[in-house]
Amino acid sequence: MDAEHRDGLSRWAEDLEGSEFEALRGAGWAIRTLCDANAAGVAIDPTEFKRRAKGLAGSEVAELRAAGRAIRTLCAENATLENRLEPNVAPTRRGGRTPSRRRAWVRSVRRWPDWLGISRRGAGIGLAALVAVGGIVGVAVAARAAALGVDATGPAPGAVIGAAGMASLSFSTSAADATWSVDGRPVRSVRRGDRYVCVPRKLADGEHTVVVSRRGRIFASAKRTFRFTIDSSAPRLRLDGAAVVRPGEPLHVAGRVEPGARLVADGRPLALDPRGAFRLRRASIPRKLVLVAWDAAGNTSRWRVPVTLVPRRP
Repeated sequence: MDAEHRDGLSRWAEDLEGSEFEALRGAGWAIRTLCDANAAGVAIDPTEFKRRAKGLAGSEVAELRAAGRAIRTLCAENATLENRLEPNVAPTRRGGRTPSRRRAWVRSVRRWPDWLGISRRGAGIGLAALVAVGGIVGVAVAARAAALGVDATGPAPGAVIGAAGMASLSFSTSAADATWSVDGRPVRSVRRGDRYVCVPRKLADGEHTVVVSRRGRIFASAKRTFRFTIDSSAPRLRLDGAAVVRPGEPLHVAGRVEPGARLVADGRPLALDPRGAFRLRRASIPRKLVLVAWDAAGNTSRWRVPVTLVPRRP
């Protein structure tokens, strides 16, 4: 973990240590001490911490559960370190040997407060140096994000919105401090009752992204992302030829609409192949032929197809 991530995690731990709840203070102390272990770069037997993490996993407090997940992550990363904790010494300039920084750090661990709930033996053996890694920052931020929360509403994931749906397209949240962006551009929301509403304007056809986010203390944040597609184009119809029929013969009409659309002729659905092609046959000659198509976005097209009756030759 780089210095920036370690400092951020230490600030989060200090925030926990300021809590009125003893369990949160203990978790903060542990996390801050683990940051020191990360700086020392040593690895130890994590058995004691795995046991503690298992106990935190059942907590009703989100941040305590996050602390348990953090400890488990640290245990896994700690196993990859090569410098195992051992009573080693470092050479001095005069050729002698003095205790190394790792050993001095272990001695400081043994002075942890009793209210942390970790025995001194467990601290010396199991807690000496779980190494924090970049992934632990994500766990810490996730804990803050879970507590922060973003109760935003909007279209379903991957929704396709047509011309009619664009008139009612909006997003909202109850958070007054939320910020909004549409396709990466910041936009403002307006207050409507107890909700703050974002209404995107002039969206072109294609894929779009709306993000609502909140920032809490330290560097924690939470966000909700909506991805959807605008399709305001009405489905198109292509006929293979004119609707021409001779007396005594059935009417045949063939053509194609865009794939995925539905097609109805005079109120009756027509079968379409995967490419949108269709064939219509009528035994009697209709006075009029009306075709209506709907695409996945709800856009509608309506065609009145003229039917030409070719007279018999004398």
